[in-house]
Amino acid sequence: MQRVMTNLNVRVDKSEKETAMIRLKSMGMDMSTAISLFIRQINIQPEFPLKLYLEPQFAQSVYAELDEADEVRTTGSAVYTPAGKLHAAAREKYGV
Repeated sequence: MQRVMTNLNVRVDKSEKETAMIRLKSMGMDMSTAISLFIRQINIQPEFPLKLYLEPQFAQSVYAELDEADEVRTTGSAVYTPAGKLHAAAREKYGV
């Protein structure tokens, strides 16, 4: 069976695209081939085919929040304020 090819148009940050093109070229591949491989992997694997990383400036705060969420989940130590109390406090503080 003959494969029918189609075009895919995406909008990305110009600088991100240029950096990716340079890195892909050093790997011996172009953007079209990389995107095609990505799509093929999505169709083959039952999970997302890339390991995702955070930029260093966001990593520490995100990991701290994830640790806190995990602790709340495992210990049940969450403290919730009823919505009525939050609304009353907002009305008192902000006049809403």
